[in-house]
Amino acid sequence: MKAIILCAGKGERLKPLTDKIPKPMMPINNMPLLQYNILLCKTHGINKIAINTSYLADKIKEYFGDGKKWGVELIYSFEKELLGTAGALNNFKNFLDETFCVIYGDNITDINLSEMLHYHKSKNSIATLALREKPWDYKTQSLILADENLKIREFLEKPSQELVNTLSGQYKLINSGIYILEPDILNYISGLHSDFGYNIFPKLTKGNNNIYGFIMDKYYFREIGNLEKYNLAKEDIESGKIKLNFLKNKERAIFLDRDGVLNEILYEDDGKLISPCNLSQLKIIKGVKEGINEMRKLGFKIIGVTNQPGISFGYLKKERLDEINNYLKNELHMEEIYYCPHHPKYTGDCNCRKPKVGMIEQAKKDFNLDIQSSYMVGDNLSDVMTGKNAKVKKTFRVGAPREEIIELQYKRDIFPDFTLPDLMAVAEKIKELELH
Repeated sequence: MKAIILCAGKGERLKPLTDKIPKPMMPINNMPLLQYNILLCKTHGINKIAINTSYLADKIKEYFGDGKKWGVELIYSFEKELLGTAGALNNFKNFLDETFCVIYGDNITDINLSEMLHYHKSKNSIATLALREKPWDYKTQSLILADENLKIREFLEKPSQELVNTLSGQYKLINSGIYILEPDILNYISGLHSDFGYNIFPKLTKGNNNIYGFIMDKYYFREIGNLEKYNLAKEDIESGKIKLNFLKNKERAIFLDRDGVLNEILYEDDGKLISPCNLSQLKIIKGVKEGINEMRKLGFKIIGVTNQPGISFGYLKKERLDEINNYLKNELHMEEIYYCPHHPKYTGDCNCRKPKVGMIEQAKKDFNLDIQSSYMVGDNLSDVMTGKNAKVKKTFRVGAPREEIIELQYKRDIFPDFTLPDLMAVAEKIKELELH
């Protein structure tokens, strides 16, 4: 199954919060709303995701890029004029060539999409809508009428109060903005602007189509369309009162220092160690790629964490550093390389310069990591201390022993759990630890 997450809205009801950021980037527990929906999809095996954009589109693309950081593939469209919830699909017709899920970008939920897909297939449905039961006095924009088997008979968008008064029952079914659809649905979407509630679902119910409801009341759900609802969702998640199911399945990582672990270190005439300043100076250490491949086979994310004070010193340009890191990520199949550009002498204190754990904390949020089941690998004591401060499972020091490091180990009483020659040896040791 593929997915499309609708992110083109302007978020007018969330102003002034959306004056400078689009609604899908609104933070909840320091994580953008869109990231929750991407992780939800990934948890259920959906790793090809389309995103439509419009308002402040660059903010979304700059943060999420191609999606590799989260283990998914992202493609985008840009709408100069809004096309509507259904019209947005017209820009992805070639992409939507199999059963797909639509998620409105202002939702936060832990609905089980795998269960919903199984239900959808069992009903041989062209469209399955995630629905909630609400008391009749609950105000809503949509009203769905279904039979005892949840086959939808009518879809009423913004029904009049007079019409609502003619209906009866203890509960009414309302739309949640989460659908599983078959590609045939595209045949019903015509014109530039089209809306599921006004145009598509009412049309489907009039024909001889299987369109069903999937009751999702047992799952957490909030739509953050206005400030009140956004603050309720923030309180739910940030207080810990609500723990989203898909965030409980955490990933593990092996954190790798960069210089001296992935690539060779350069030496100045006075013997000072420095980092490569451009790609021509970069030389990957022999056996690194093979070692990382073995680590990946064990199911770990591979994440770099590196101090790069050369930016503060002025001899390393950020553009060149990004070029080096992107090359290493692609060549070595790493999820991400985080770096600290600071140095206390020039920029003051920060929370990311190792042995502080700011980079690991950021990776934890970005990749939903279980740090206590993760490992830290470096070539000096700063890396070892970073791992211990972050409370990783084990710390490793690699490379040829240097006299100054050995002396400091004893002087400061800082010792790695293991000292090994290279990353292949680290991979073998981690495999041994994981088996026991």
